[in-house]
Amino acid sequence: MGLSGCAEMQFLSEASKQVNGTVSRPPSDPNMPDLGSRYKIGNPYQVGGIWYYPKEDFTYAEEGIASWYGPGFDGKPTANGAIFYENRVSAAHRTLPIPSMVRVTNLENGRSIKVIINDRGPFAHSRIIDMSRRAAQLLGFERKGTTLVRVEMLEQESRQLVAMLNGAVSWQTTP
Repeated sequence: MGLSGCAEMQFLSEASKQVNGTVSRPPSDPNMPDLGSRYKIGNPYQVGGIWYYPKEDFTYAEEGIASWYGPGFDGKPTANGAIFYENRVSAAHRTLPIPSMVRVTNLENGRSIKVIINDRGPFAHSRIIDMSRRAAQLLGFERKGTTLVRVEMLEQESRQLVAMLNGAVSWQTTP
């Protein structure tokens, strides 16, 4: 495993610790996506003549096409006020709560990562999730632009994200 692979494993380990509330560094970690300051399910909304109905669905699992955000979104606010960073692992989904944690598996190469949903989208007709550039790199489809994936909601991690935003789980830092 090269250096970038080792760094990525360290990031994923830290991300898991942060979600579980046992963090070894503060939430301003430059590898973590911005969670925003509130939990949002949201009201039904319409984009391009299509209605979407956000809901809490801890059994959600779907296969379909993933894409990744194109240029021009880095540093801009997401649907819940979080800031989108293209070089951090995050994603957009049309109906899942924000934030929530999902496992995304690239069905074309078998790679799988945990991703925090912190935005709404994609609104291209045939796509089920829009990934950050970094997430697309890790899943191996950045150059191709899209890939077939399986997206599965991770109930425990998603509930812990909500607890963290509500102050029930505290950040634990080491001196």
